[in-house]
Amino acid sequence: MKYRRQEVICLVMLFVLLLLSGCTLKYTPRSPEEFQEETLRLERRARTHQDPAARAEAQLELACLYLHHRNPQLNYGRALQEFETYLKVTTAEGQADEIQNWLHALRELERQERETAYLQERLASLAREEAHLKERFAGLAQENEEGRNSLASELRKNQELQTALDRLQVQVESLERTSRSLKDANDRMKETVEKLKNLDFKMEEKRRAIQ
Repeated sequence: MKYRRQEVICLVMLFVLLLLSGCTLKYTPRSPEEFQEETLRLERRARTHQDPAARAEAQLELACLYLHHRNPQLNYGRALQEFETYLKVTTAEGQADEIQNWLHALRELERQERETAYLQERLASLAREEAHLKERFAGLAQENEEGRNSLASELRKNQELQTALDRLQVQVESLERTSRSLKDANDRMKETVEKLKNLDFKMEEKRRAIQ
């Protein structure tokens, strides 16, 4: 499709160049300043001249001037407007077919330029979308990297907490064993105290019996 459009544009431009020989100027400027002066003169003549035929002739020359390959202000759109205005006011039937050919070529060129401008804008829009997506992807990649770093940090913290918990569990088990040992010793001590009390009681009874 892209190559087909380029081919159409080239054909239209070639058609315009071939027709250029039929669009003649009474006076051909040689410098950018002369082109500008002649453009202004023909525009004034097309607007203000009393003779309608002279105004139409000025419009036709103005259209040819806008199409001249040495004109630094080459303007196909203005040339199309001048040709259309010329056809509305002219009665010269001999040039009608030639001007219609010009109109067809220029309208096709204008359509191609609009399509090209649309495609360029669409391409620029796609480039902006691509840049936005790349920027978004880079942001997501950074967020993902930060998330991975945060997760790794949390895992290290969890491992440290688990290690501390394991140590605490060992200490608790050691304290429980110590507590059981102390309880057993305390029970044995109570039992010994009870035995001593019973022995002291028996000895006291024996003293009383001797007296």
